[in-house]
Amino acid sequence: MRSEPRVPESVLDRIRAPFLVGPPEQIDPAVIQPLNLLLDLSGEAMRERLFVVQGENGAEACLRPDFTIPVARAYVDEAEGDALERHYYYQGQAFRMPPASGSKGHPSEFLQIGMESFGGGENAESQMAGLAWKSAMAGGRIDLSLRIGDVGLFAAFLEDIGTPEIIATRLRRAFTRPQRLKAELARAATRNPDAGRIAAALAGQATRRAAEAIEKRWADEGLEPVGGRTASEIADRLIALTQEASAPCLARAQVEYIQTYLSLVGDPGAVRAAVRDLVRGDATEQKMGASGFMLDALVKAGVPADRIRFDASFGGPFTYYDGFVFEITSAALGDGLTVAAGGRYDALLAQLSGKASRAVGCMVRPYRAWNGAL
Repeated sequence: MRSEPRVPESVLDRIRAPFLVGPPEQIDPAVIQPLNLLLDLSGEAMRERLFVVQGENGAEACLRPDFTIPVARAYVDEAEGDALERHYYYQGQAFRMPPASGSKGHPSEFLQIGMESFGGGENAESQMAGLAWKSAMAGGRIDLSLRIGDVGLFAAFLEDIGTPEIIATRLRRAFTRPQRLKAELARAATRNPDAGRIAAALAGQATRRAAEAIEKRWADEGLEPVGGRTASEIADRLIALTQEASAPCLARAQVEYIQTYLSLVGDPGAVRAAVRDLVRGDATEQKMGASGFMLDALVKAGVPADRIRFDASFGGPFTYYDGFVFEITSAALGDGLTVAAGGRYDALLAQLSGKASRAVGCMVRPYRAWNGAL
């Protein structure tokens, strides 16, 4: 495991100073986190980036790859169902396996600082992006830029062009991973000739019966389940996969609309106009009217307008984001080495608490923000 080099304390003081105004409540979540819960909330694809550990009873856990889910869990425990407004600041080590493309610039252990805000107002996203910008700039780099996107706008666009819900769900799930999204889009444009027959065969089977068949197969083969998934969970997933495979195909025009939408990048105002030219629907219009890409609010929060670009294909680093997302990058560091990132994740909080609420957060990598790094 390769650790990230330390940042000089004087530099770290400058980088974290914007977060300490208030001051917010400081929090230090446990390093060991429950694996299954994290995968349920952030997606199974995250498993390949995790350091997994197993207890004596076989239960699996992992080293925290990020702070958002652990802090959100702590908030839900504290709020106990009440819609409390809370702002948590954190500083600590996170742990992720380097991507398959290589480990340069991607240590396994690294320092993160950031904030998670719950129950805030309408401008919470722009305020969070502005906070991350001030923190990143304090590291001394002068080549930073802000890329913004909106997961909710993509979902609204899919709705307005008539995308079948089962396909839209797959595309939204793959939105944060460009290669996977490309594969899902190609898959949605074709039909599996055997899918209908398989789906029809399984449609009449209750999950219980399918789970019993799986458990019998395990017993016959002398197999032990691994990964923490129960037979019922596996049966649910198999049935869902066959239903997805038998969903209606996307029309060629719909595929072209989606591909055009994903290619839009540039000045936020210009992208907004291009989206309107591409589709005029109630869901898209409502989403754009509600956010307006928040350009004015971002500028008021301290981000220069000429450093902001909107990328319609950008969905943030994790699948739990469901609204406005952003990342701050450095020209000197190049692609793939994000200095700061964040966004809105209301749905994740609802999954944890069972109640609708507002949640937005950001993180900064101090070593990457420091102009003496790399």
